This record gives sequence, structure tokens and C-alpha cells, in this order.
Amino acid sequence: MLAWERSSGSERLLVAVNFAAAPRRLDALPDDRCALLLSTDPGRTGPAGAGRLSEFTLQPGEGVLLELPGSGSRPETQLPSTQ
Repeated sequence: MLAWERSSGSERLLVAVNFAAAPRRLDALPDDRCALLLSTDPGRTGPAGAGRLSEFTLQPGEGVLLELPGSGSRPETQLPSTQ
């Protein structure tokens, strides 16, 4: 398991990649609340939305991008008007 945090201003993101041949939990990290933003596992079904780091078990070869507390809200994308 390889995990690292990236931050900019109030935004905090955690990237975790499981290089093992067996599932691994993120229980060695501080048990912060988090939100799943992205997973390399197309079959991932949860935890959906907000959860705790200790609730995540990464499958073999899976990587995830998680938003951590202190993250500022991302601005909504504005699409150009077609009118």
C-alpha cells in the first residue's frame, strides 16, 4: 500500500494505491472522514459519498482518490450558454 496526501490552500486529497495481491484496508491512517472522488475499480460500490478512511478496503491493484476534511468546496463548472 502506498498513500500520500496533497494539499493546496484548504483543499486536501489523499491518494492510495494497493500494490499487493490481496485486499488491504486503509486502517493504518488517521481515521478521518473522507469522500470517494475516484477509483480505478469500476466495480466499486461503496462506501458511497462520505465515510471514514478505515471503511475503505482497496482491492488488489486498486487506486483511490479521496477528499479529506478541510477541503474547500470545489466551484461548480459553468457550461457556456447556447442561447
